[in-house]
Amino acid sequence: MQSTRLARNLAALLLLASGMASPLLRGQELSTTSTAPSEEQSEQLLVKALDAIHAGNPQTAIDQYLDPVIAEFERLARPDGPQLYSANTLGEVLFYSSLNAAAARKGQPPRDSEVVSGAWSAALHLKGYALIDLERYEDAKSTLRHGIEVAPLNPALWNELGAILQLEKNWPEAARAYEQAESGAKLFADPQGREVNALLTRALRGQGFVLIETGELKKAEKLYRRCLKLDPDDDVAKKELAYIAGLKSQKKKRPR
Repeated sequence: MQSTRLARNLAALLLLASGMASPLLRGQELSTTSTAPSEEQSEQLLVKALDAIHAGNPQTAIDQYLDPVIAEFERLARPDGPQLYSANTLGEVLFYSSLNAAAARKGQPPRDSEVVSGAWSAALHLKGYALIDLERYEDAKSTLRHGIEVAPLNPALWNELGAILQLEKNWPEAARAYEQAESGAKLFADPQGREVNALLTRALRGQGFVLIETGELKKAEKLYRRCLKLDPDDDVAKKELAYIAGLKSQKKKRPR
């Protein structure tokens, strides 16, 4: 189940990172740093990393494919240089490009910003996932949080962080992560509405899980029904709704 979720999420990200979603996001039109790794090379390594994870080799994915992609982008980041952001969508590009002006309005020291390929944040997301597979949860959280620094709107990073916080039963922080994922996922929607926004439904299911665990069954039910409206074939949402129905039935039968 996790492997399927990862594949669907990454497929959405790779589609955008490769520039297929919009001609505005192709090659150097997206990256303002001329020495950034090529989109094609980065995507090939990400696909190989995904294959390695699916084959049960998360460490190989990290060592041979993900760390090289991440290192190439990290090499571009300099303390005295512009703040680098990794974007997959035009909405992200516009948002990250506006952060410098927003900081200036708040009286913060000005710093130029540049936007590079979404392959950077996709590699950090995949590395975080691989580290979870290796049960290296603290390393995974550190990697995902670094990813959020360079791509604060990226829903895949927030969803993966939420999954770890959920595992730790840190309900307030898990809820916050999934809410951030929901907000960012709207930028990754198919403009024609033909494809299911898997990043959004994942964020909604995560919030629903937290709400069940904290006793907010009515709110959880509402979110799972939203999932089914977005994707009528969402089996996880169906199972969770059945689970909620069972919990409600038990409460009704409980003697007062």
